[in-house]
Amino acid sequence: MELRQSFILKGDDDESGQCFDMEVGEDEPPFDNIIWDDDNDEDLSMLMAVQRVNSQDIVYDNRAQKVKILGKYIMGDVLGEGSYAKVKEAIDKENLCRRAVKIMKRKKLRKIPRGEENVEREIKLISQLNHHNVMKLVEVFYNDEKGKIYMVLEYCCAVLKDMLEQSPFKKFPIWQAHYYFFQLTEGLEYLQSNRIVHKDIKPGNLLLNNAGILKIADFGVAEKLDLFAPDDTITMSQGTPVFQPPEIAIGEDQFSGFKVDIWSSGVTLYNFVTGEYPFEGDTIFRLFENIAKGEFNVPRPEIDSVLESLIHGMLCKSISKRFTLKEVRQHDWCKKRFPCNSPPVTVTPREGDNGSLSMSVLPYLYTLHYEQDSELDEQEYVTEHDLNNRKLGAEGEDFVGSPEHQREKTTRCIKVRKISGCTLF
Repeated sequence: MELRQSFILKGDDDESGQCFDMEVGEDEPPFDNIIWDDDNDEDLSMLMAVQRVNSQDIVYDNRAQKVKILGKYIMGDVLGEGSYAKVKEAIDKENLCRRAVKIMKRKKLRKIPRGEENVEREIKLISQLNHHNVMKLVEVFYNDEKGKIYMVLEYCCAVLKDMLEQSPFKKFPIWQAHYYFFQLTEGLEYLQSNRIVHKDIKPGNLLLNNAGILKIADFGVAEKLDLFAPDDTITMSQGTPVFQPPEIAIGEDQFSGFKVDIWSSGVTLYNFVTGEYPFEGDTIFRLFENIAKGEFNVPRPEIDSVLESLIHGMLCKSISKRFTLKEVRQHDWCKKRFPCNSPPVTVTPREGDNGSLSMSVLPYLYTLHYEQDSELDEQEYVTEHDLNNRKLGAEGEDFVGSPEHQREKTTRCIKVRKISGCTLF
């Protein structure tokens, strides 16, 4: 087999470079006939090679996807997975709306303290909520035979924590941080009006839908206050340690639930604009020790004086002096309008998504509606050469107007065979 190899070489005085095209045999080193200048400090990074690969060496996964249907929902691939649950993409076959299905096993929930109780409380709580900045529960399925619980939720394409971790500076531009934080306060205002304490506000529990609307999610440790309770006092919190306030760090028996959410929202805002946390520690004991002191530094110039006053108000050690949600929303920084004067941090595509945020349900829909109609479809793995031959043969039989053309199967490339003596870029 012969390959044609194109490459570009640049000299010291040649800005455009020269393009060479040569045939390379299996046993012939690709650059054997090139004389390199020993005095040249340039290394092989100046060389950019492009190789043509034979279509018979590109292998595609041709296996039909196993379709799983839950009620009226066709299940897709896994979006994320945790210690006791995983989330799959799904599509409602009646209205074609994308959904996220959270799947939990009772066997795993029993290993977690109050696991089943927390899930049942979460389902009861969020089924009563309806706000554009709060994750909506569509419906719930129980499978007693398999011991599983399925929560059908509205679909979100991104988690703010993942966006921050994938961004170059691990933070949002000020205007983007303001945009998300303002939506967070709107969601919190709705929750407080319904006497709900979230207890675990953090970037990992803040999601975005396809329209860029922020959604407060994960009410597993949330608490709804009694309708006749005199105030918002609570006695327990199970939130993430780095987002906990001093009253929890020092082990107080009871504390203000709403002020807990204000503190964690302040830590979240600090993380939005700096990419760091105001309190850190090598161990949880050191972390809580630093939180209990309530002392932190505000980096400049990332945070101006107006934003600094807001953060200090939200992260005030004294519960009585800590801002209320009303004071936060009426703060000058929250009411300010910021110009979009820097590139935004964009949504990070899932692994293998190619950046299009496409539906993972599509291959399952094909399998559901179209049966395998040829010997080639029955093969588990096919090469690009076989696929091209099928297309050429079909075109010779007036393929363009045929029904097969309308439902041509899309396959997924899983492997490119490596050719000896060549490096694939």
